[in-house]
Amino acid sequence: MTVLTKLHTHYYTVVSISTAFNKMLKGYLLFDAFSLNKNEFVAIFQKDSTYISIRLLIEARSGFIFVNEGKFERTGSVYLLFKSLIGKGIKSVEQHIHNRSFSFCFDDNLELVFKLYGGLSNIILFDKGKPVEAFRTSIENDITQNLSELLVNQNHYEKFVPLKFLVVKNDEKIEFVYEMLPSSELLFGSENVFEALNYFGRNYLSQWHFKQRKESLLNQFQSERKRLFSQQLNSEKSLRQYGKQLKYDEIANIIMANLHQIQIGLTKAELFDFYRNQNITIKLKKDLNPQQNAAEYYRKSKNQNIEIDQLYKRLDDIQQKLLETDKQIEKVKLANSTKDLKEGNKGIQTDKATESPFKNFSFEGFTILVGKNAENNDKLTLKFANKNDMWLHAKDVTGSHVVIRYRQGKAFTKPLIEYAAQLAAYYSKAKNSTMVPVVYTLKKFVRKPKGAIAGTVTYENGDTLLVEPKL
Repeated sequence: MTVLTKLHTHYYTVVSISTAFNKMLKGYLLFDAFSLNKNEFVAIFQKDSTYISIRLLIEARSGFIFVNEGKFERTGSVYLLFKSLIGKGIKSVEQHIHNRSFSFCFDDNLELVFKLYGGLSNIILFDKGKPVEAFRTSIENDITQNLSELLVNQNHYEKFVPLKFLVVKNDEKIEFVYEMLPSSELLFGSENVFEALNYFGRNYLSQWHFKQRKESLLNQFQSERKRLFSQQLNSEKSLRQYGKQLKYDEIANIIMANLHQIQIGLTKAELFDFYRNQNITIKLKKDLNPQQNAAEYYRKSKNQNIEIDQLYKRLDDIQQKLLETDKQIEKVKLANSTKDLKEGNKGIQTDKATESPFKNFSFEGFTILVGKNAENNDKLTLKFANKNDMWLHAKDVTGSHVVIRYRQGKAFTKPLIEYAAQLAAYYSKAKNSTMVPVVYTLKKFVRKPKGAIAGTVTYENGDTLLVEPKL
């Protein structure tokens, strides 16, 4: 047989799962079924005082099955599912031929189908072959197709039963396989498919989360470096411009050296510039005498010198921050563990005078700002946000205002809006709910009613998105 990788949802693995369930769950009844969030489902089966918990987690564009003895305890609010099956006993678990799916069969032709199709994995309840309820209602085919239509599959697999399930590291990637791969390192092996899947799921997702966090940190520091580099160029440009200009104290000295040539009422005078050994034209205020014009230039010189000193100090500060940022980028690049990332995430010491007054996030190159309290919400929405920014807020509950900053020529994508909506849900009174409706609209459609309390606004042309509260 050809050696394949990423086999945790392959047909042969799914057959092994359904076969093991059929043996394991004989005599069990469904005790509880619920979703913790839009991507996590839990089913608990009971036989006398024994419990078995099954969890389906949709993450990293794939589906992961976890099976454990004992009762999975609810934490926080959950969304109950498949209530009509609670208390009913399992007759059998049947594999769908040539499909990566199987049915938990109950009386009255009720079937709870586990469909392990990677990122499209789902659990659907069928009554006499017709769909009546689903865990992930966003997958439209799963709630509109009869079971016979769902099971139409052109794949045909050879007869094969894995004797052992292995978790290996191959080129730094964690893989679920049936045979050892060339140059791979064995991490775990078992004849029990659930033991192998539990080990694989924990470690694969841990590695995946680490890589996601590492990439996010790199983007964060590289964006910071780009911002600082731009500030450095602007500061250097300003200093070069000052270097090309005549200094105000030099102009004042030239005026004082040529007092006898300047008459009151002139708006300009051509005088000898002894610094450069040439004549120059100097602007004057006609209502001031020569000494007063010189004094005006001396005053400007003082302010000019202060501005130049501040520019040099700012440039030094920017260059120091650039060095620190480069160090952080190098730390993150070399990180091999979450602990390393925490060290790399200590970050740059931010100047409190320039630190953002809002919570800052980034996604797809967009900056997302979140208000910290009612007064801060007003500051973000009414004073800071641009009319073309996207504004979001958890619907009908108290919570933070969220603003996606507009980028010229860039559209607000659906994943971007969904991510910001999850932040709005998380930073609201509904954060412990399974799903939260969040309204979004352009900031130009948001108004504050006259006399309204801090944080209170009204909006027009709003759309609503149902999301899981999530950072």
